[in-house]
Parts: sequence; C-alpha cells; structure tokens
Amino acid sequence: MEGSITFAFGVLVMTQAMATIRWLDGRPSGVGDPDGESFMAMLAVLSGGVTLLISAVILIKRSAALRRSRKVDVPVPAGR
Repeated sequence: MEGSITFAFGVLVMTQAMATIRWLDGRPSGVGDPDGESFMAMLAVLSGGVTLLISAVILIKRSAALRRSRKVDVPVPAGR
C-alpha cells in the first residue's frame, strides 16, 4: 500500500514538473526570466524520479516479504 501511494505521488510530481518546464520553455514564456524557474522545475523532476525509485524499492521489498510469508514449512513426521 505504501509503495503504490509513493509511486502515485512520484508520478504526480514528475508530470506536473514536466508540464511546468514546457510552460516555461514555450513561447511566449510563462515568466519574464525563466532560467531560475526552469532549474527549480528540473529539481522537481529529479525529486519525482527519486520518489519513483524509492517506491520501486518499497514495492520490491513488500512483494519479497509477501512471498516469504506465504511459504509453508511442513514438518516431516518423525519415523516410528
């Protein structure tokens, strides 16, 4: 659950940052001097990417733990 929420948040941050970059780089520019704003939007894209990587690690660890928890160790009965 936590991994999927983190993944969705990362996707949201990245898509909004990329839309902001397109807006800043478009003609006419969204602001007077877009250099600083473009840098901040690039940082937001990187932040979203890091969030996606973290969510992937969370999802991989959760699925591995789930697979381990489903293994049933059946004891072998002692010989009589």
